[in-house]
Amino acid sequence: MLVTNDVLPTEILRHGAYLCVQPSDEHLLTLLARLEFTNEFDATSGHPADAYALLRRVDATPRDLADDALMQADAIVHVASPDASRVAQFCEDARYAL
Repeated sequence: MLVTNDVLPTEILRHGAYLCVQPSDEHLLTLLARLEFTNEFDATSGHPADAYALLRRVDATPRDLADDALMQADAIVHVASPDASRVAQFCEDARYAL
């Protein structure tokens, strides 16, 4: 059976970012609320357009590319949006808020 990717969409559907954080970063929740991102775990009617998830890092396995921030992070925040500028704004503001 021939497998091709010609039936997959080629347009960008969502943009996202992962940031390594410490769970005591209260400024993070303030920033997410100000930018009107919705916790995807609290969604009741489908996945929010502008979503975030706070993930607790339980373990990480070193691979070919060293990533000390990930290896030492207590948590990871994931943001996603169909609007790339919203993700970029979050990343820029997070640099100063955290």
